[in-house]
Amino acid sequence: MLDKTIRAMIEEMNLNEFVNKIAGKLSGGNKRKLSVAISMICNPPIILLDEPSTGMDPEARRFMWAVIHKVSRKRKKSAVIMTTHLMDEAETLCKRMGIMVNGQFVCLGSSYDIKEKYGYGFEIDIRLKPVTNEQMDLILKKYNFDKNYKINNENIVQSLENLKKKNFINELNYGRLGEKLINQININGFVSIQYIINWIHYNSNVLYLMKKARKYFNEIILTEFIENNFLFKIKKENNSKSIGFLFGLFEKYKNKFHITEYSIQKTSLEQIFNQFAEKQIKEGQNSAIEEQKVQIPINDEILNLLL
Repeated sequence: MLDKTIRAMIEEMNLNEFVNKIAGKLSGGNKRKLSVAISMICNPPIILLDEPSTGMDPEARRFMWAVIHKVSRKRKKSAVIMTTHLMDEAETLCKRMGIMVNGQFVCLGSSYDIKEKYGYGFEIDIRLKPVTNEQMDLILKKYNFDKNYKINNENIVQSLENLKKKNFINELNYGRLGEKLINQININGFVSIQYIINWIHYNSNVLYLMKKARKYFNEIILTEFIENNFLFKIKKENNSKSIGFLFGLFEKYKNKFHITEYSIQKTSLEQIFNQFAEKQIKEGQNSAIEEQKVQIPINDEILNLLL
């Protein structure tokens, strides 16, 4: 009977070609398959799995997931408790999940419950179109700039004043919208006048779009940006509009504000896990000091200043 059971497990885990091979000489993925197979012999009431698919290629990982799902959901003879750092694995296999920080549970529930309680809301990734060549020529002519004009640390303030964008000067400070622009100048010594014009164009249009969103969402934060790419977090509250509403709003204004592409998604389980992991790092006594992430609130102050 035991021999029959073992052969059935070997068949189920697709280990037939390794029957006569020493376990210690198997690949990492096949060692994990063997370990899982051993744990499932005779359908014990509880199966404990520690990182069951770590180190496997995507195809082998999917196979492992199918086996675990079959044992826990279809046969329903064993309860499976597993640890994993792969959030897609957790969402695929687990009805309930918990996240631990410093050896203690900080949350426990279904994927939906955890996202609703600990998720910030929506994450929006936006890419904008640059100024067209025709528009660029008109702007250069209007403000009397030569197309070969270079912007450096000495003339950037005056250049912004000449472009009638004096209100953008404050954005050149650390932690503001122009921080990466200044870094670019410091690295190369200068940027072109076209670069500055596009920088103003990108920031103005994305802020106009966020101003529309601000009518329906109280808290919007810019978390990452580089040239024409912007990443925002929008907090979802009990009375906030839905993700469908946001898509409708963006579709309505994307052409007006020169949006070439965008994506909107709810806070993922991976992001929530990373938030707790960052908290664990900060609480660690020997942890290295991490670089401060960008957090620019898109509030009435910045909107009124720049638009």
